[in-house]
Amino acid sequence: MKDVLIKSYSPSSCSIDVHPLLAAYIKDIQIIRSDSSQLIAPYKVYPDLFIVMGFQYQGRLNVLTEEGKINLLKSCGMTGLLKTYRMFQTATTTIISILFKFYPWAIPALLNIPANELTSQSLGLEDILRGKIINNLQEKIQAAQNPFIASNIIQEFLIKLHLTQNRKHEPQQRIIMIAQQLAKHPVIDSIEKLAYHYGYSIRSLERHFQEMIGLSPKRFVSTARFQKVLHLLQANIAWVVIAESFGYYDQAHFIKDFKQFSGITPHQLIHSS
Repeated sequence: MKDVLIKSYSPSSCSIDVHPLLAAYIKDIQIIRSDSSQLIAPYKVYPDLFIVMGFQYQGRLNVLTEEGKINLLKSCGMTGLLKTYRMFQTATTTIISILFKFYPWAIPALLNIPANELTSQSLGLEDILRGKIINNLQEKIQAAQNPFIASNIIQEFLIKLHLTQNRKHEPQQRIIMIAQQLAKHPVIDSIEKLAYHYGYSIRSLERHFQEMIGLSPKRFVSTARFQKVLHLLQANIAWVVIAESFGYYDQAHFIKDFKQFSGITPHQLIHSS
């Protein structure tokens, strides 16, 4: 299905400053508003390297399952790292969302659970933390005079969580460093060489990476590569340049890899934009 939004769709967004105490965990915070005279056609969200915590200040969103079912998203929830694209659709004509984009290693540190418990999941916060705490947070958000005040309330909540958490899953700085390097340069010769270079056994690297990041190192590299390829394609960069940059040995491999993440071929992406 071609991802086309109706013409009356007019989203607007603004960024919110991240509190210094949360800067190691949160990449950015955005308030996104969309108004429309009718519901918006389903749209895709592609796999990325960040976990999203979303709060619906106004309106609601649906998530479409692979079986074609439509499920209403919780008004406060999290979507972990995705292994393939996911389809969303508005459930109301006006939506104001507050989106926190987390580095994956924030999940063990802030929520005290392994990051891979969220992988390919869209869960309500009450499914992760104690329901009473989330109910109180939701009440404060809905009582806030505007989404900017609501975003400050959420940051205060996360700071308190950061300061009081009894961490069983303290992030390892080596794993964070490896993830940061792979995100910048998503090409590796082998997992064996990567593990040896950073002083891990293969099994130990895989285990710690799954717990702290939510994906295997190989899958994380593939996701990082997909995101970079996606941006290059959208900038009309030639296939030959992409192949040389990311080590694709033939075009068939490139197309198969891209379709696994997006559900469409590079050619279909270019001609749908």
